[in-house]
Amino acid sequence: MHETILESECQPNEVALNPSLVPHGSGYLLARRYDTIDPFHVNVPMKAAVHQYWGRDHIRVDETDNRFKRTGRSFEFGDAQDPRLFRADNRIWVAFCRGWRQWLLPLGVEHHFERCGQPIVPDFNRNQYALGPADKNWTWIDSTPDSLDCIYCWEPFTALRFEDTGCCIERFTNSAAILPWAYGKIHGGSPSTLLPTGDRFSVFHSHLGDPRTYYMGGIYHKAYWPYEPIKVLCKPLMVGTGRFKRWPLMETGQRCNVVFPCGLSAQQDRLLVSYGVDDCACAVAEFSYEELKEYDTAA
Repeated sequence: MHETILESECQPNEVALNPSLVPHGSGYLLARRYDTIDPFHVNVPMKAAVHQYWGRDHIRVDETDNRFKRTGRSFEFGDAQDPRLFRADNRIWVAFCRGWRQWLLPLGVEHHFERCGQPIVPDFNRNQYALGPADKNWTWIDSTPDSLDCIYCWEPFTALRFEDTGCCIERFTNSAAILPWAYGKIHGGSPSTLLPTGDRFSVFHSHLGDPRTYYMGGIYHKAYWPYEPIKVLCKPLMVGTGRFKRWPLMETGQRCNVVFPCGLSAQQDRLLVSYGVDDCACAVAEFSYEELKEYDTAA
């Protein structure tokens, strides 16, 4: 595995995290979430057990070259978390969480680098929280020709299909699809992509312990609707190790030991995974397909 920590033009008291990417031209589109601390707390050590302590969050989508250097074309939108970029219905979409719900926004990047149209909310009964945990761990399916497909949940396995209006037109559930993973409950991660072999693959996150240690795993599943799982990698692709500290002056409420995958791109000779590190840095890892086989073998 080769890892690249992505550079970020952050403002003071701001961090970039949870990147997602899709190929675009000779480079990529790269979406990142930016959190900014409440100015009231600047330079004030905090000892309270706080879980969310930023003042605002927003997403920026950048066009980059093949080494993830920005070309200068970008745009932002606010009140948004944890982007996932994918292609579907002959367009590029960014999925994100806002107000405890999942949203989708079509992007217009061929001529005018800007959002194209208004965000939609996929209309599914579990996506109607007024309050509660953010509904943000959906696995969107990349490269679908005429619908917006996702895996809403891996256990019990639930796949959903939407029109571009956000209307849910099909649902599939298989409660018997039990996935053998020893590192906690499987949560969504990156969109699912087609490998050069024709297999479908996505990466996910799980966690164990308190405080949490995060694990990045990989899963193969069927190439076409309803995308049922085939097998899970035997070993984690990555384990959180607490390399960074989010807000140095905050003594508690930190997220460490985190690897949080949000993006996946299958190249002809390697697999790229973009992910957040400790909720305060962005990175991309490269895995060769031969190397990927090593994680599919029990220790």
